[in-house]
Amino acid sequence: LPTRGPAGGLRNTQVLLGPRGELLGHYHKNHLYGPDFSWAQPGRGYRAVATGLGVIGLCVCFDVNFPGAWEALRAGGAEVVAFSTAWVDDAPPWPHWLAPVGRYGLPLVAGNTWGQEDGIRFSGGSGVLHPAGGLLAATGLEGDDVAVADLLLPAPRSQNPPSNSGAGSGSPGAQPRAASTDPRPLGRNR
Repeated sequence: LPTRGPAGGLRNTQVLLGPRGELLGHYHKNHLYGPDFSWAQPGRGYRAVATGLGVIGLCVCFDVNFPGAWEALRAGGAEVVAFSTAWVDDAPPWPHWLAPVGRYGLPLVAGNTWGQEDGIRFSGGSGVLHPAGGLLAATGLEGDDVAVADLLLPAPRSQNPPSNSGAGSGSPGAQPRAASTDPRPLGRNR
């Protein structure tokens, strides 16, 4: 979503909406790619937003390739990453996305565009990926579709005391949290 930056330039922006359409947070893409350079200014830092479902890290397209993005989101408390993209490739993108999902232990909900625009072909293939379960749900490579999967998020860290047995701790389900309209900036653009 193009939005105006403070100096009047455009940014590639992801928004997170609540169940009633209210704006919970936004994020400006940090790492520009290809055509972005002709119209967008890079963002600064990363964002995680506390919601009633848990803490959602925001990530746009090429940013998914940078360890600093994943590290900042995880350090900021993200329990799942919402990833908007216009992936450019002929192959399904899921194997590429599974590597950081496994490495950083964060589920990824990826919304990808499909088709062709201005001579650029987008791969399609949105999906829900989990560090332990791989690809949980996926759309086709063409056509409008929705991928649906249940994600069991960890209990809040403050409710996960160390276990005496060393076999894990805390309750297995996600705990509700109050929504926040103030996204927390995380890390810096590297």
